[in-house]
Amino acid sequence: MFLARYFNLSYGRDEALEFFALFGRFEFALKRAGYLTDKADPNWDAFAGVIGDQFFKASRQRKEVDVLFRKPAGKLVQVDGVLEWKEMPTPTNGVELIVQVRRIRNNFFHGEKATMSQRDVELITAAGCVLEEAYYVAERCTEIAKYFEDYTPGGQQ
Repeated sequence: MFLARYFNLSYGRDEALEFFALFGRFEFALKRAGYLTDKADPNWDAFAGVIGDQFFKASRQRKEVDVLFRKPAGKLVQVDGVLEWKEMPTPTNGVELIVQVRRIRNNFFHGEKATMSQRDVELITAAGCVLEEAYYVAERCTEIAKYFEDYTPGGQQ
């Protein structure tokens, strides 16, 4: 496979694939359930606002998620033409916690990780647990669960 020479995912491969599948499914469900921005992107902030404190508290109690409160995922920024990692604040609510999940996805999906360290696997595992908790709360108060179960694509590209 062409990309195999650029990515060494022998460590953390299963965790990464599971996380990306769950994240993608969530984005599909969010859009189908009406959580959309003006550009038809999933509106994670609006969704996090609906599931709110209950979701944040449930996520916070999971030991796998502790890493997001001890040392949140960094953000790649440009400073004077140089890329560097910026430390980010600890999440204090559900919206900020979902931002962490999106940042983790972006850091990996947009090519900033060619190999996986133990911390990378911890971050991906934590992000997956946050999405699980979001689902558990959402299935009681939104239509999200319906779109996880009924996969009916929106048509051709």
